[in-house]
Amino acid sequence: MASRIDQEVAKALAAAQGNRQLAQQVLLKNVLSDDELLRELIAPFLKAVTAQAIDRALRGTAQPVAKSAAPTPDRISPATAAKAAALLGGKYNPMKATQDVGLAPPPKRPAASARHVSTMKLLAAAFQYKRGERV
Repeated sequence: MASRIDQEVAKALAAAQGNRQLAQQVLLKNVLSDDELLRELIAPFLKAVTAQAIDRALRGTAQPVAKSAAPTPDRISPATAAKAAALLGGKYNPMKATQDVGLAPPPKRPAASARHVSTMKLLAAAFQYKRGERV
């Protein structure tokens, strides 16, 4: 024997001629007009709904907080803007851009360890062997 919810879903699908969205609207209309059907439909999810309500209350927010707009970048000084414009004019080298504008240079990369170097050489040899370049 089919449950009342299954019967109502079947009726909604029949009324909507198989259209999911229209069937959903029909079922929603029926559920909102019948409290007993609403209780039967919500029963499996009631524990999760109440747990979420308790969690929100404990966090102190009654409703989800909307994210604020992304922060705008800080404005640069006219002197820095002029230096950047001069750099973009001719021989622009992105590796030297921070030095010419007056910003701190990027940190130097540490030298590779001997173990790292030997591992990279072994990997390169393995790929050469795999491709048939090395026997």
